[in-house]
Amino acid sequence: MQRFVRQQAFPNWDTSRIVTSRHDHLAWMHQHWCRTVVSGESLLAELESEDGE
Repeated sequence: MQRFVRQQAFPNWDTSRIVTSRHDHLAWMHQHWCRTVVSGESLLAELESEDGE
């Protein structure tokens, strides 16, 4: 893909900043909007158990 769309250099510190802010953003969203937080792992386990029926 980089052959067609040039990518800019992306410093490691900026990647760390984005990852950290993502966790902060999710924590804020959960605090303000969620009544229940469901893990993706539990959803996958539920789907797998339904496939076995």
